[in-house]
Amino acid sequence: MCANAFNSSALEDVRIPSSVKEIGERAFAYCQSLRTAVFEGDVEVFGTSLFFRCTTLKNVTLPQNLTSIPNNTFHSCSSLKEIILPEGIVDIGDHAFSSCSSLEE
Repeated sequence: MCANAFNSSALEDVRIPSSVKEIGERAFAYCQSLRTAVFEGDVEVFGTSLFFRCTTLKNVTLPQNLTSIPNNTFHSCSSLKEIILPEGIVDIGDHAFSSCSSLEE
């Protein structure tokens, strides 16, 4: 999926099919109506700022093979309450969870 693919769109819920292996930077940034994101397969590469300022994003199911959460991935996702990190995460980039004011766990 290319960079900025759905940037600023009115998506509310998104399911990433197993055929997608790479998602470019800011693919869902500024999607102000996005509530949930589910990755059905094994995405190997996340671009930076993937969900930047998705202020209504509450639920995300990350791919289990993910090893890195790039810079600014969830920056300013102020409605995000909980996220379960896959066991294989070895790197969390700068500001990946900055301004996630509702994050509890």
